[in-house]
Amino acid sequence: MSRRSILLSGHGGVDDELLEIIESPPDTSQKALEISIRFHIIKIREIRAVHNVADLIFVAVQTWHLPALEEYHKDKPDKELPLSNTAENGWSPPLVILNADSLSSSPSPPSINWRTGVCHRKTYFNGTVTNELSQIRLFPFDWDDLRLIASSSVDARHGQKGMHLVPEKNWTTSNMIPFYLESSVQEWEIVPAMSHIGEWNQDAYKKKYIDTKRRASSANNRSVFSTGRRSSNNLSKSKGPKIATVNEEGDDQDSEVESYSEPDDSLRVDTKKPPSPSSPSPPPSKGLTGVEVTIHVRRRYEYYFYKIILIFNLVVAMSWGIGFTPHDEIIGRLTMVFTAATAAFAFMYTIQQELPKLAFLTFIDKQMVSGIFCLAAQALQSVVAFKLDSSLVDSIFSVAIPTLYVLYNVNISIGVYNARSHDALTEHREARNQVSARVDQEQFKAKGVSATSETKLT
Repeated sequence: MSRRSILLSGHGGVDDELLEIIESPPDTSQKALEISIRFHIIKIREIRAVHNVADLIFVAVQTWHLPALEEYHKDKPDKELPLSNTAENGWSPPLVILNADSLSSSPSPPSINWRTGVCHRKTYFNGTVTNELSQIRLFPFDWDDLRLIASSSVDARHGQKGMHLVPEKNWTTSNMIPFYLESSVQEWEIVPAMSHIGEWNQDAYKKKYIDTKRRASSANNRSVFSTGRRSSNNLSKSKGPKIATVNEEGDDQDSEVESYSEPDDSLRVDTKKPPSPSSPSPPPSKGLTGVEVTIHVRRRYEYYFYKIILIFNLVVAMSWGIGFTPHDEIIGRLTMVFTAATAAFAFMYTIQQELPKLAFLTFIDKQMVSGIFCLAAQALQSVVAFKLDSSLVDSIFSVAIPTLYVLYNVNISIGVYNARSHDALTEHREARNQVSARVDQEQFKAKGVSATSETKLT
């Protein structure tokens, strides 16, 4: 590798020792390499509930320190430094977006401060990431947490500390989420107060994922819900989703992660030989370290409320007019009910285009299913009243069916309202806490400045 290939412009003062420091990965046998990372969300194109993905553009900036470069400068203070801060073939830590769906990355060459040894690298990501849709049951009054889970590398090698990815200090969600971002996605409201950046723990994430799946599953479901695990009857090997990775050379790769289904523990036969007493056992794996970014978004429900829910309920309510017609006019009454049912099925088909194939009913599904049952009950009312030639039966049905429909929908609406209100109260509480923390920090800085001034005067 030529010395000219390492720098964009200028190559004065580059010797073999400096090249080796820049191009070789740092030694992590004694101390883990700490890599801080910050994110910039540029645009959120769309959140597609049908495919459980979010389409967005963001930038990840990694920062790490090379002690060997700093020591090199201390040992040779009069050494001429390179003219450029960009190293084309310099080493840079890998970066993996664990929940990537179809995500492309464009890493830039690392930028190096030759005197302090601090390095930076920007990576542009464009595409989709998987989305959990944790509150889709409340659709269209739901909210969600868009997650970006970034990891520095795979498990640390034996005898090494590996790389430790941490969020950059003093980097808040207000820096990560620009003010203009909300205008890029009209259907969702972005809530910076409930968004956060923190370290990602693999074991805690697995436990949370498994506990959530167990609570959502029924007692009769025998499937094992865990990350990458399937039913015990399926022993076949399958390929997992593509994950956007950036390797040490800065190349964009789409690596396929292979997942294996595991058999039941009771049917497993341990064929491994016991370790030999003479051979030492390998140290435990350090596991993955990473950073998790959570962007809290809340759906703007006005479109679905005024154009679907309200119109659907008006169609159902208009069918209640059969109670004011004579019970012997069965053809006219059934025509009114069947017309309303046709409109109700059209509304239901429209909503199904916005939702994935779920194993449960959302709020709007419950409303539409109850409306279909209401129309079916009114058709039954018309037939029974006509066969029995009874105005009393017709009057009882005309009061009971609308009353039950209204009571049921009021009941499910109260639950949605309470959940939505709780989320709003949590937002206000988080915003108040952030303001208090910011005020305390400013007061602490002001006291520190005043104390420093008094010390100088003394």
